[in-house]
Amino acid sequence: MPRKNELPLCFMHIGKVGGHAITLELMNRFCLNDCYNGSPEQFDQISPQELAGKRLITGHFSYCHTLKLPAKRFLFSMAREPLDRVVSNYWYLRTYQGEETPTNIDMVRLAKAYDLADFIELDNLQVRQVVENHQCMFFAGDWRSDNRASEKYLTAAMRHLADFDFIGLHEHYDESMQLLSASRGWLPWPSKNRLNVTPRRDTLTSLPSDTVERLKQLNDLDLRLYEEIKRCFLEQRAEMLKSLVRTNSLGQIVTDGAIASPPAAAEVFADKPFVGEGWHTRTILSGRYCRWIGPGTEATVYTAIERLFGAKLILEVCGWVSSAALEGLSVKANGIPCKRIRFDVQQDGGPDRQIAALHFDLPASNANVLELGLTSVKPVALAEMGFPDDQGRHGAVAISAIRVLGSRKARLLNKMKERVRLWIG
Repeated sequence: MPRKNELPLCFMHIGKVGGHAITLELMNRFCLNDCYNGSPEQFDQISPQELAGKRLITGHFSYCHTLKLPAKRFLFSMAREPLDRVVSNYWYLRTYQGEETPTNIDMVRLAKAYDLADFIELDNLQVRQVVENHQCMFFAGDWRSDNRASEKYLTAAMRHLADFDFIGLHEHYDESMQLLSASRGWLPWPSKNRLNVTPRRDTLTSLPSDTVERLKQLNDLDLRLYEEIKRCFLEQRAEMLKSLVRTNSLGQIVTDGAIASPPAAAEVFADKPFVGEGWHTRTILSGRYCRWIGPGTEATVYTAIERLFGAKLILEVCGWVSSAALEGLSVKANGIPCKRIRFDVQQDGGPDRQIAALHFDLPASNANVLELGLTSVKPVALAEMGFPDDQGRHGAVAISAIRVLGSRKARLLNKMKERVRLWIG
């Protein structure tokens, strides 16, 4: 039975719930050949066989399309307070500057022509799809349906919630994405990545009371469904927090107790996730995984180690990166800057193909958990196998291994202390 973090990840992207930023970040975490991002019309046509083998499946598909997804999958979505979602959707359409298509042309032009109170009353199917029980229809069957107010859709949507492994809340965006990351065994989600944020829009509190009341009538099913999703989310959040606290407690016992003392040397390899923040997994043709520092310029690594009386740090670097990026890489150990000793670099396989070893002196420390903070001068455009990244992503360098070795002087000092301890008895 595959573990949850190995199952295909399927994201049902509901409109105006923060899903655009989620989709882009997810596609950063998977090889693009393993991803499928389709429109509702494309999901109508695609076969289950075409989706088999994909590791990431995302798009504005509805529950009816989940029958085409792999039977064993991790299915998740995001929901938003219904009235706020409608207002956000209206202002997104009213300020829309993108290409008009047959699937959005009516709603875009009508949003630009009418104020909100009149817009929600229009008898137009595209308008109805985004202002009336939008989320309930996603979970019930098909969000494009023209019949949108029947109680049977709420009953179906409630029943289908059990088929989702996780449903986050837009109002708790960061918590939702960290919970998703924890459930998948990922490193923390980049909290500040938000896209398609409507710059100017009304708030619910600024709307006339009769407009708010009309929105409630149009979204009665959505409001009741949202309350159930919110209840489940808060319950899942509480359980996840207890699990994380439990894991941390067990980790402290192992680190601080006699079960397993911290090692004198540490080696961290990119064949499994680094414990830290700022890392992204990329696959290269040889099958090896590297962790890109990016899209920001900082990353951290945590590893257990015995008290440092001075040590050497070696960062083994690989990938198509510039010498300037390597020369601009600095390291702090538990907040203290490390002195760079030397920089060994070798050209291999093409322009700017670097295999390098960066050597640093680590300062002494009483901590038994080493926090390495890596900072690059600026992010650079990523490339893979010598070709520019077609998504326009940026990073700093790829670290294939991190080695922390006690210095010879420190090892001699430790031996002397041990002999004195034994002599004393």
